[in-house]
Amino acid sequence: KKTYEERSKYLLQLREVLLVVATLLTAITFQAGFTLPGGLNSNTGEAILAKKAAFLVFLLADTYAMCCSILVLFCLIWSMSCDSDRSIILIDRSMWILLQSLYGSLVAFMSGVFLVIS
Repeated sequence: KKTYEERSKYLLQLREVLLVVATLLTAITFQAGFTLPGGLNSNTGEAILAKKAAFLVFLLADTYAMCCSILVLFCLIWSMSCDSDRSIILIDRSMWILLQSLYGSLVAFMSGVFLVIS
């Protein structure tokens, strides 16, 4: 079992990895929000599959994932300017929020694939 000092040193090193993962996830979810599954109608500019329930699930899950990953970025950047104890708390909470973001992007991917294939 790790001591408090070992765990805090590990979390401070983990912050750099979490920053990269959160940045990539933010970019992916941002791009997915503009590249809608099914494409757009060339005449009206509306999403072709907008009336399907899976499209709403895709949008909500993608938005949730993007908001969570942006929150992780804010927490990790904020942890750089805090004292060590508060920084460790922010990094620890960021891991859980990033996990939620990964779940949201997984749901968005599954609903997008379901929407296009069905």
